[in-house]
Amino acid sequence: MYLLKSSGDLSNPAEALNYAHAARRIDPDKAYILNWLSRLHLQNNRADSAVYYADRAANAAPQWPCALTTLALARQTLNKPSDPTKSTKKNAPLHKASFGFTLGGGLNRSNPKYSGNVNTGFVGVDANMAPTGRLGIIYQVNFGNTISIRPTTTVSFENTDIDFERRGTTGNPIIETVSVRGTAVNVDLPLLIRLTSKTVTPYITLGPSFSYLFSQNAESRELLRVKKSMLMAFAGIGVDIDLLKSGLCLSPELRYSTGVSDMRDDPAATPYAAALFDLKSNSFTLSLYLRKR
Repeated sequence: MYLLKSSGDLSNPAEALNYAHAARRIDPDKAYILNWLSRLHLQNNRADSAVYYADRAANAAPQWPCALTTLALARQTLNKPSDPTKSTKKNAPLHKASFGFTLGGGLNRSNPKYSGNVNTGFVGVDANMAPTGRLGIIYQVNFGNTISIRPTTTVSFENTDIDFERRGTTGNPIIETVSVRGTAVNVDLPLLIRLTSKTVTPYITLGPSFSYLFSQNAESRELLRVKKSMLMAFAGIGVDIDLLKSGLCLSPELRYSTGVSDMRDDPAATPYAAALFDLKSNSFTLSLYLRKR
């Protein structure tokens, strides 16, 4: 009865296997039950289990052609080489375009140049480091397995520190640090070049970045106004990590960015601005990107 139920409806493989095992518990060594279990496992792409039950069926009935045929088929399926085209499809991008998210942080280093104007009261300027962070959304477009573009829009918390040097009365320099802080929206247009097509894929990236500063802290705005719109260029290295069955891709990326445009808004507005011949910034950031593969 259980065996008949097992073969009656094959649209539910799990239920068919349950009925077949119920029959085997009643008569565990019958070749026709073991042979049917092997065929069910073959239908479910479980070649190793199919070989196990077919081998037991052939041992129980060594002259039965049906059992021998099932055993040969199960062994052939188990030893069948994998299709190379399937592995190629597995490593190919599942989506030509996909949305995702990013967050990261790093260090921003000012790159000031002294104007030589001693009438400002300053005798030099020096670079300084400050932390920065950002978060945003991405839209990645893949052109095959090698080239991609990843337009990215982020909100960043910008920090740029500049050290101004005065001559002290005792001859020792006095350092005054101006901290320019604010919130900016950045639009990056990176080009990605993948170096392999595997589950873990290193890549290089480069491109321009446009930044718009929405706000500047009041203290630094009185001393050194900076432009709202700025242009930067960047290059970096990263790794695409396929998160297997989740269908997601995680990409840690290390990037170096350098300023292209001068940050000063009005070079003659204050002694601090006049002491600078040029003001740009460089940064090292580590970012994480999460998107659909």
